[in-house]
Amino acid sequence: MNDPADAADRLAALLRPHDTILVSNGTAEPDRLIAALIDVAGAMPGIRVIQITTSGQERLAEASGPGFRLATPSPGRKTRAAINEGRAELLPESLGVMAQQIDRGELRIDGVLSRLGPPHHDSAHPGVAMDITIPALAQARFHMTELDAGLPRVPARRLVDLQRCDFRLHRDDGPEAYSERPPLGLGAVLAGHIAECIAPRATLEVGLGRLAALMPAALKGRSGHAISTGLIGDEIIALVEAGIVDRPVIVGEPAMVVTAVIRGSHELYRWVDGNGAVRLADAVETHNPAHLARLHRFTALNGALQVDLAGNANSLAVGGRLLGGLGGAIDFATAGSYAGGSIVALESRAGGFPSIVPMVERVTLPCTFVTHVVTEYGVARLRGLSLTERAAAMIAIAHPDDRDDLRGAVRR
Repeated sequence: MNDPADAADRLAALLRPHDTILVSNGTAEPDRLIAALIDVAGAMPGIRVIQITTSGQERLAEASGPGFRLATPSPGRKTRAAINEGRAELLPESLGVMAQQIDRGELRIDGVLSRLGPPHHDSAHPGVAMDITIPALAQARFHMTELDAGLPRVPARRLVDLQRCDFRLHRDDGPEAYSERPPLGLGAVLAGHIAECIAPRATLEVGLGRLAALMPAALKGRSGHAISTGLIGDEIIALVEAGIVDRPVIVGEPAMVVTAVIRGSHELYRWVDGNGAVRLADAVETHNPAHLARLHRFTALNGALQVDLAGNANSLAVGGRLLGGLGGAIDFATAGSYAGGSIVALESRAGGFPSIVPMVERVTLPCTFVTHVVTEYGVARLRGLSLTERAAAMIAIAHPDDRDDLRGAVRR
């Protein structure tokens, strides 16, 4: 079945009122099936659509409204606008919690629209994203997929079973390449301070973006590390090829990098194709704090918009404006706080405004799960400190022009 028009007809036959539909991750969007969903969802009352990372074309965000409602814990730019306009919803859940809820049948998923990798008999390679799609497939009433022969064959413990698939659409154009934001202006200084917080041979969660891009420089000359994370980008190539990441995540398995999602350049997609150093896994594994905390010296590295004097972090909103999301940061931070550490790194000022504040607007990482805060002015090591001691440590790494105001806030 290769006609996208057939997809709309088949989806219309499968949908029921008030269904919840999971659309696979924005890095592997099934854009033909998304077009079909937009066409037919308005004729069915109460349709709810969940997408974890809306960093693709965000056509669901553009169409979300009276016909169907989009919900996500990790909104992209257009989705944030839709949420602010009341046309879409922010899901205040971590990926780990969502994966567990789906796995236990507590979060109902009625249908899955996916984009998978090359077929293999009655199965398919998972492509570049597994996150909550795999547990959802076990629970869903129906499954429609785009089988993309151009996606890399990334190693996984098992392929995706297609025997229960209700519709297959074949394509071969492969994944979209993503370019990252410009590097942090103070990246070299931040990298040095981040390195101070990472123990030898630690298992790392590094995420994606401007902080992750610092890791090859931060860990230059080291070896013995492994990566267990939710998302990898191009920096993973340098980490592995420089020998920084050179040991298995789990003893007895070959993978030195375990991730739920891959997003980056075409070079990255070629590099992961058939590469035994990398393994794709779903969020039941990758975002499970109990599992992660058992990994050798597991250390989480996350960014934030703000951190307050107690060490609470905010990755969601500033000035009442939705600027970020939730994702899996709390899953990784929880695990890191019990193991090798939970690091939050950020520049002391963003857009001329302080990043170290008396109290954050929204708490997305409680101070209980933050062990280190890093700015260009140093490291606040928070483990074992009282609130008074934490405030002093945080003021010491704030921008010098903000420190008097912060001391005044403590006195008040």
